[in-house]
Amino acid sequence: MIPYLYSLAVGAATEDTSIVEPLYYDYPTRTEAYANKNQYLFGTQLMVIPVTSPCDKSTRLSQTRGWLPPGRWVDIFSGVVYDGDRTITIYRSLDDYPVFAREGSIIPLDGKEGSEIANGAGIPEHVEIVLVVGANGSFDLVEDDGTGAGIEDVALSTTPIRYDQSTGSLTIGASTNPLMRERSWSVRLISHAPNDVSLQVDSLESVPNPKVEGDRIWLGTFSTSSTVTLTLSSDPVLDITEPLPLIFRLLQQAQIGTDLKGDLWKAIEQFGKVPIGIVISRLNAVGAEGQMRAAIEELLLADYRSSRV
Repeated sequence: MIPYLYSLAVGAATEDTSIVEPLYYDYPTRTEAYANKNQYLFGTQLMVIPVTSPCDKSTRLSQTRGWLPPGRWVDIFSGVVYDGDRTITIYRSLDDYPVFAREGSIIPLDGKEGSEIANGAGIPEHVEIVLVVGANGSFDLVEDDGTGAGIEDVALSTTPIRYDQSTGSLTIGASTNPLMRERSWSVRLISHAPNDVSLQVDSLESVPNPKVEGDRIWLGTFSTSSTVTLTLSSDPVLDITEPLPLIFRLLQQAQIGTDLKGDLWKAIEQFGKVPIGIVISRLNAVGAEGQMRAAIEELLLADYRSSRV
């Protein structure tokens, strides 16, 4: 995350901001921002709801509570989309952690993976942009060559990254004071499956279409003085996450009786076919422990679009 973190650090040094800030900095008029004291904004693009409670023995999940500000949010690890403007209880295993990005978020990362990752903080030759579609977004990638004792001595390089929701276009602008001649770029879309994509570099009319692999789009290697524009479909939206497969996995891992698992599944298996109120009433009638039931409800009620009949 060094490209993201260093850009934020420069903002902290030049604009008197902090990388970690409480919610009420951005939402000073909302009482929920003051009530959820452990929750914090992690830079300009991410929000974290820490988990501080032990795992429940039956669900094998930890519980935490947080507030999702207005807008639509996505858990960057699970890909589950959540409606905002509400306080929710969240359940996570030891392998998960609730980190949310709002529509329009742009998060630049070092493109290295696996064994390529090593100690040190070299200038990345490959940058991967994590993009959450659904709203306009912007981020300035800021870097330096490692020289200079203070911020006033550093010759900063800035690469503007802009996303236009109406056209579905992500534009990587030319770098000011570039630190390398060329750089490779890729884009990872969270909760959005790319369909027909195209690429434009400067004013060139003939550019090969980028390579699409699942949620990742490989743009290629380009001069740092070029402007590169990736175009998705017009006005793209976050995909609707189907909750039943996630709930099935939750039930598989739960330490509860097989008959109870079957009853819980039977109560919710018609989700999306009958009104959500009927599904919830059937779930409540099963008589499962509160945390087991609540963990299922979290997924059923995450995104109202998935429950529409």
